[in-house]
Amino acid sequence: MAVNSDDLDSNERNEISSVSFRNDGLNFACGTSNGVSLLYDLRTSKPMFTKDQGYGFEIKKITWLDNTDAQQDLIMTSDKKIAKIWDRNTGKPFASMEPSVNINDVEYIPESGMFFMANEGIAMHTYYIPALGPAPKWCSFLDNITEELEETPTDTVYSNYRFISKQDVVKLNISHLVGTKVLRPYMHGYFINTDLYDKIQLIANPNALQDERDREIRKRIESERESRIRTTSAKVKVNKEYADKLEKKMGSDAVKNVMEDDRFKDMFEDPRFQIDVDSHDYKQLNPVASEAKTGDFKPLTAAEESDEERLNGSNSDDSDSEEDDDDDSDSDDEQEKEDWKQRQKIKRELFKKKKEKKKQEELMKKEYLSTLKPLGSVEELRANAGASKSQSFDIQLKHQRELDEQKREKNRDVRIQRTAKGEAEISFIPKKAKKAVAFEEEEHSAEKRGKKKQNYDGRRRASKNVFRGM
Repeated sequence: MAVNSDDLDSNERNEISSVSFRNDGLNFACGTSNGVSLLYDLRTSKPMFTKDQGYGFEIKKITWLDNTDAQQDLIMTSDKKIAKIWDRNTGKPFASMEPSVNINDVEYIPESGMFFMANEGIAMHTYYIPALGPAPKWCSFLDNITEELEETPTDTVYSNYRFISKQDVVKLNISHLVGTKVLRPYMHGYFINTDLYDKIQLIANPNALQDERDREIRKRIESERESRIRTTSAKVKVNKEYADKLEKKMGSDAVKNVMEDDRFKDMFEDPRFQIDVDSHDYKQLNPVASEAKTGDFKPLTAAEESDEERLNGSNSDDSDSEEDDDDDSDSDDEQEKEDWKQRQKIKRELFKKKKEKKKQEELMKKEYLSTLKPLGSVEELRANAGASKSQSFDIQLKHQRELDEQKREKNRDVRIQRTAKGEAEISFIPKKAKKAVAFEEEEHSAEKRGKKKQNYDGRRRASKNVFRGM
C-alpha cells in the first residue's frame, strides 16, 4: 500500500509500515516508512493530522491510548529510536520513551500507565507513567514508590531570571508592569527575565554600557598602580609580623595571593583577628618563639638548680661589693651570660652521663641474655643430664627410643579425641593399684639406701609365722 505525495507534501512515494484502528470504528492511523504518522477519519479522504517522528525511520507501532486518567486524547507512535505519546488533536507532546538500544515493539497495558518494550537488548524495558493511570494490580507497590518520590509543589526560580527590588522598579520606570506575568513577585521584590532587564536598562540609561566599561577600565588601572607602588607589607594593617614570617617562608607572591583571597584577607585587615602573643594558647603552639621573645628558658632539674645555687652563692660576694649603677648593670649582664654558659655546660655533662649509663645498661643486658639457654622438656633434660660428650650417637638414640617407648606404654590405655569445636573426649581403662607387701616395701627402701636385702640376723620377729618373710 502506498500513500499519495499530496498527503505528505513531498515528492517521494512512501510505503505504509503500520496501521491501527480506534475502537469507535471511524478513526484509524497509519505510519509510513519515513517516520510520518497520519490520522484519518473514514468519512474524509484527507488526513486530519500529520505528525513527523523526527528521525526518518519507519513507524513500527501505533497505539490509541483511550480510557486513561489524562484529560487529553492521546496516541502513541514508535519507531526503532523513540516512542512518543502526543495529543492527536493538537500534536502537543505528552511524554516520550527513548532507550539506549533499538526498539522492536511496544505493548501498552490497558487502563494503566505501564508499557513493555521489546528491544535489541537482553532485558525487556518497562516504563511506568503515573499521569496515564495507576499501576496494575500485580505491581501496585509502584504507586507507593511514586508517591514517595513525588515532590511538593514549590515556586520555581529560573536561572535566566534576575531579582530586582521595588526601588529598582521605580528607578527603571516599569511600575506599570507590576501585577503582570513579566514581574513575578518574590519576597521584597520581583523576578524579571534577564534579557528583558538588559533591554529596559539600556532604554532607561543609554550610556550604561559605556559607564560600565569605563568603571572596569578604571578599576584595572588602579589595581595595576597599587601593585607597582605598594608592596605586600604596606597593605598589611594587622598581624604584620606573621605576614613577614609567611613572606620569608613562602615568598611574596604566595603571601599576596593569601591576602587577596576572600577567606583570609580579613586576618590582615580586621583588628579583631589580631594574634595575642601573650596568650597561653599561642605560647603552647609556639614555644620557641615565646621563649625567644620573653627570654624564658626551659625549667631546670633539681641537680641543675643546686648547681645554679652554688654558683650564685660563690658570686654573691662580688656582686655586693659593686656600688655604681652602671657597673652593676654591666656586671649583671656578664653574670647572666656566665650563668647561662655554666647551665649549658652542666646540661651537656648530665646528658653525656645519661647516655653512658644507658649504654652500660644495654651491654649488661646483652651479656645476661647471652648466658641464658632455652628450656626443653623434662625427658630432654634427663637425657642430656645422663649423656656425656664421650657417648656415641647410637647410645643416645637408643636411650631416646627407650624414653619414647615408656611414654607410649604409659599412654596406651588412654585415648584423646578432639573435635572441630575445640572439645575433647578422653577414654581410658581403669586399673587397680598394686599394694606392696610390707617386707617388699622395706626391700625397695633398702635398695634405695644401697642395700640389696634386709638383714634379719640376730632379730626376733613379732610374727609367729617365720616363713612369711622368707
